[in-house]
Amino acid sequence: MDLIDFEKLFNSSFDIEKLKEEAIEGIRLYISDNEIISEFKDCLPSNVKMEDLVYEYVGVTIFINRTYCEGYPFFRVCYRLNEPVKNKPIFFYDLEFNCFLEVMDDYFNVI
Repeated sequence: MDLIDFEKLFNSSFDIEKLKEEAIEGIRLYISDNEIISEFKDCLPSNVKMEDLVYEYVGVTIFINRTYCEGYPFFRVCYRLNEPVKNKPIFFYDLEFNCFLEVMDDYFNVI
C-alpha cells in the first residue's frame, strides 16, 4: 500500500466529506462567539468581519506511531480562514478527532 491508497482508504473509511462539514460547523460556531470576535477583531483588515472570511480546506493531519498520550492515533481536519478579496490567510481552524471519530478538541488562532 502506498500513501495514495492510504488516502483513499482513509477518505472512504471516515467519510471525509462529513468530517469537513463538521469542521465548517465548528468554524461557524467559533467565529460567531462574541468573546472570539472581540479577542480577534484587531487581526482583521478594516471593513472585514468574521463572517466575511472564506473557508479554505487545507487537508487532514494524522498523528500515528506516537509514544505519548497512550499512543492512540488521532487526526485533525484543517482549514484556513482567508480575507475575502485578496484570499490572504488570516486564521487557522483545526478540528481534532480521536480514532473513534469523537471530537476531542479544536484549535483557532492567527496565522
